[in-house]
Amino acid sequence: MDSSNNVIEEGVAMRSIDPSKPVKLSTPIEALSQLSHLPKSTPIVVDFDETLWLRNSVEQFLSSARPNLWVAIILQLLGLIRPWDWFNSINPDHIRDKIRIGAVLLLAPWTLFFWPKTAKKRVNECLNSALVETLRRFDKVYIASYSFGFIITPLVAASNVPWPVVVSADFGNYRTLRLLGKGSIVEKNIGEEELANSATISDSRLDNDLFRKSKYPLLVKWPTAVNIPAGRTPLLPFSYLKRVKRPNESYFTRAIIGHDYLVLLLAFACYSAEPFLTAIALFLFLLSYFTAYEIGYYENDKLGLKYEENPKVSDGYKRYAPHFSVVYAWIFSLILAIPASVTLALANNGSAAPMSVLIIFASFTGLLISVRLMFAWFNRLPVQGRILPMLLLQLARSCGYLVIVTTGIVGVAFCISQALSKWIPYVVYRFGGSRRDIPNHLINVIALAILLAFAGLSDALELTRLLEWQSILIISYCLLRAAKDVYKFRKQLQLMR
Repeated sequence: MDSSNNVIEEGVAMRSIDPSKPVKLSTPIEALSQLSHLPKSTPIVVDFDETLWLRNSVEQFLSSARPNLWVAIILQLLGLIRPWDWFNSINPDHIRDKIRIGAVLLLAPWTLFFWPKTAKKRVNECLNSALVETLRRFDKVYIASYSFGFIITPLVAASNVPWPVVVSADFGNYRTLRLLGKGSIVEKNIGEEELANSATISDSRLDNDLFRKSKYPLLVKWPTAVNIPAGRTPLLPFSYLKRVKRPNESYFTRAIIGHDYLVLLLAFACYSAEPFLTAIALFLFLLSYFTAYEIGYYENDKLGLKYEENPKVSDGYKRYAPHFSVVYAWIFSLILAIPASVTLALANNGSAAPMSVLIIFASFTGLLISVRLMFAWFNRLPVQGRILPMLLLQLARSCGYLVIVTTGIVGVAFCISQALSKWIPYVVYRFGGSRRDIPNHLINVIALAILLAFAGLSDALELTRLLEWQSILIISYCLLRAAKDVYKFRKQLQLMR
């Protein structure tokens, strides 16, 4: 056996690895045992995040920024916009942290000043003590990290270890460091021979370039290592909907904007003397409405896990539910309702008189509270019993806005038919059927025709009302959407032979 490729002590061997083969994942016990049998003269190159330090240092730094609400808003908006994709669509994560840290420091620069003090408080919880004690006996230990130097240097100092940081990022070299990899930079900073004889320790295969250049690579996942993303508390409006309730759907654009908002425009904005201002107000009211509505979604998942035999809750619940705040959801909702009320007052009266704004705001707040109570009732009923509150919830999504805006008789009928076309498939679903292929738009047209017929028979609807451009637009929209359903449904309309 070639002693240059093996270290043997007390019957335990650690072999150098063939660089052409992937590094095998070791358990922490295996890794610590192998390290304990290396000569103390062996150079050690250790990763920092989730290896030497059992957290992600960037996320901890961002989490330390104050005030918390600012950080949550900034980071969640960045996560929604994803500006790093604009600069590097192939490897966007190469500059993701740079942009996030830069944005937070721009608005909270004092975070840098308080960070060394915060670092000292995190040592007992986050330092990988077992690994540190194992590495203390080695003559040379080097820290190599993709994290930023100004973040990890105070953490290393607080950890009371004398080991130099030979690789770290800054705002100038961050992308270059990612592109070159740790292996090249470590080799340049400590020497090719030093690295070639070293043991390297990391939790990530992103360090394969470093593994290939070292003699004893150790890939180790530490069970106590946790990556806790910063800025999730409180979740911003629609985050729970996107991440948990409808993770695989474009629900905001497809359902809320593409359906609910379009219905409001046709039913209310078109009848307004100031359609443009009314459209803006309705958009803000819609955002406010669904911000409060999210509380019901959150409660639905929470109670479903508690009471239902087969709750339909996505995997994202465990990650995001702890960050959802009912209080902040109400605050965000009511804040959005303020400019909405001002805008609607301008549309209705030409001025934003305080009393007019207050009446609109109070009326809409009453709608939100009513919907919240209906949703709470819905969430506490057996699944088949939910069909009644679901009807009320669907009516509220369209007809509820009648408490703050007016429309014509066709507009009212349209709102009701829309609610019925959403409710009927839900009834089918709750009684064992599938709502996937139900022709909602065809149901909507049929319901609208019946409602208008009853209105005509009761003299509530004059024929001339049907010839108004708003009525023609609503009926044309419904017929076009129904035609699409009929086309999909055409085989079911053929006579059987």
